[in-house]
Amino acid sequence: KTSQYEGSLIADLIEKFALCYPEVAFKLISDEKTILETTGNGQLIDCIARTLSNPIARLAKEFSASDYDFAMSGAFILPSQSRSNNKGIFIFINHRIIRSWQIQKAITEAYRPFLSPDRFPNVVLHIRMDTTLVDVNIHPSKWEIRLSKEQQLYYLIVDQLSAYLRAFMAAPEVKVPQSEPVMIQDPLFNVDHPQYYPQDNPGQSVHIVEEAFPMDTGSSQPFASAFPHLTVLAQLHGRYILASAVDGLYIIDQHAAKERVNYEKFQDLLLHGPSSFQTLTIPILIETKASVMARFDELQEVLRQIDITIERLSGNSLLVRALPLWINDIDETAFLNDMIDSFEAQRSISLEKVRADALASLACHASIRFNKSLTLLEMSNIVHELTQCRQPFNCPHGRPTFIKLSAEQLFKEFGR
Repeated sequence: KTSQYEGSLIADLIEKFALCYPEVAFKLISDEKTILETTGNGQLIDCIARTLSNPIARLAKEFSASDYDFAMSGAFILPSQSRSNNKGIFIFINHRIIRSWQIQKAITEAYRPFLSPDRFPNVVLHIRMDTTLVDVNIHPSKWEIRLSKEQQLYYLIVDQLSAYLRAFMAAPEVKVPQSEPVMIQDPLFNVDHPQYYPQDNPGQSVHIVEEAFPMDTGSSQPFASAFPHLTVLAQLHGRYILASAVDGLYIIDQHAAKERVNYEKFQDLLLHGPSSFQTLTIPILIETKASVMARFDELQEVLRQIDITIERLSGNSLLVRALPLWINDIDETAFLNDMIDSFEAQRSISLEKVRADALASLACHASIRFNKSLTLLEMSNIVHELTQCRQPFNCPHGRPTFIKLSAEQLFKEFGR
């Protein structure tokens, strides 16, 4: 373990104590630099700003709820500020820092309608209960506990946190104009004759470095032959593409399919293209946690190797000066926060892991979202691109890109 990694573990623990005791002032100094400092004014939102970041604090909403056995309070952060891992969930029981898979599951369940399955919320949850309901002696580290009435607490968290989220996320229903009905008997497009939109080719001033990233992409032979002729029929619920074939009905997840297509496209750019980056006219300001800034030198080096240039500012802020040229048409701040999440989760730095996470995050942010209405032409192109992938069966996160209902299954369901 490096000294910076050890320092990040200390900073992470102090962050947890600060969130557990916002009425206590904490100050962490390393190498004559102040890594973390809280005021001890008892204001949880202020403490979140000083430990987690100002962007998270601006979206934080305090809440409280109780029943006969449990009282909970804390702050939930609106879903627009989410993470790629569960390190933004902080759970305290009777002012004790704890880990609980069941409580964490309850929190993520409350956020489920508002986040995609691969995203995690930011929540600070304080729970108070009678000490007879909790056993802290099941693990030497005291991090894990055993609760009586755990199911009762689970449903209290899900019900109350869901209610608060719905209240803040409520918005008038948007009705998408419906196009003319799709004539399934005579589809307009199929993947044998895909139509392509012209590719964007913006002129940019870039630096070209004659060095390609080594990465094993496996066989370059696509699985197109594994697919029968697919005829796109329609879109279902703004999420799925329905396509027919001689062997049955294919239901394609439009987001997962486009993720796979984008992942392999970015992978090819890393493998075959020279390293190229663009200096940003307006640098991107990122605010992060003290535990991440404790490992800034490591973070800076690993990002440099994928053409991301960062500089350290005061406090827990850093400035992004350059990005790879092929990062475009995405939310750069969300992508960079995902990269920092990936880095934070690693004990020892693996460049291959960072590259793989970068590709998966880019593919996700560049992909079609749910509830986006697609034309038959757009759906046909997605299906065709998927059939040309080296590994078309799963998205980079492991979820299936499609399922097939065979003709035999359909005959059986209809009693044929």
